[in-house]
Amino acid sequence: MSDIQRAKADFLFGVSMHVPGNDIRRLATCAENVAADFLVVTADEKVALLEPAMVLAYLAPRTTFGLVAEFDVTYAEPFFTSRALATLDHVATGRVAWQLKIDASEESARRRGLPAPLPPGELTDRIVEFTNVIRDLWDSWEDDAIVRDKARGIFIRADRVHHLNHAGRYFAVRGPATLPRPPQGHPPTFVTLTDDAQSRRLAQAVGELLRLRTTSVDEVRAARKEFPEARIVVDIPFISLSDTLTVLDTISDVAHGIIVDIDSEKIGEATILTIGDELANRGLRDLAPRSGTLRQRLGLSPAVNRLAVERVS
Repeated sequence: MSDIQRAKADFLFGVSMHVPGNDIRRLATCAENVAADFLVVTADEKVALLEPAMVLAYLAPRTTFGLVAEFDVTYAEPFFTSRALATLDHVATGRVAWQLKIDASEESARRRGLPAPLPPGELTDRIVEFTNVIRDLWDSWEDDAIVRDKARGIFIRADRVHHLNHAGRYFAVRGPATLPRPPQGHPPTFVTLTDDAQSRRLAQAVGELLRLRTTSVDEVRAARKEFPEARIVVDIPFISLSDTLTVLDTISDVAHGIIVDIDSEKIGEATILTIGDELANRGLRDLAPRSGTLRQRLGLSPAVNRLAVERVS
């Protein structure tokens, strides 16, 4: 019997791809036709691939599914990242999420003019603070802050826009953000879950959808127990259709979904369409696209505006 009591179509189906510079239009067509819930766009600084966030800006008006951009958060600044993600979420009308990418290598530090990378524990602390500051920046505008009352000459309600006055170990941010709160409140945060302590602390502190690369039912169950508020999806590197379906049949009763990691230059639309058909044949989902924001499609709770709660408390 399934560990997860779900209605048909609750099982999540995501596709993850690198994006070659000459492959954007094919990518958009393929991803739109696979009936996937979301597309994760990744990049590699060592290869001439396009910036994922910019690819999402291109795809947003041309698609209806969820769009997830990989963001290198290793040494990023929260103000600019929060603005980029909020802009994307407005453009995509609430269909954007972000995948945290961490590069703790010496090469990554040198590339940014740093003498050495931060120790793992400090780097995790920095990313947790970074993510929380971003969420507070999104919350610095309440959902009803914009009035646009031309007759009275009122554009915003000043009492609904808040300063953060954040002074932490790694960041000092006064705020507020320079654009309204994203349609989702908080675009969902994807975290890759591994065995190291830093990964698990990051997942516990800020992860909402956790990516786990495994074929073990016990590992998926353990992750669900350790992170009960998160959605656990299993990463499947695509090798062959039969291998993918074998993993699917193994974990479908315990995971919230799968992400199939494909080489966009080698795998055609037909293969992904077949995976979608097999999910439907197994009663895990409908082929009709889901509606609502990406948070809603992922089964996540609404993002509470912490600053609005503080104002009324």
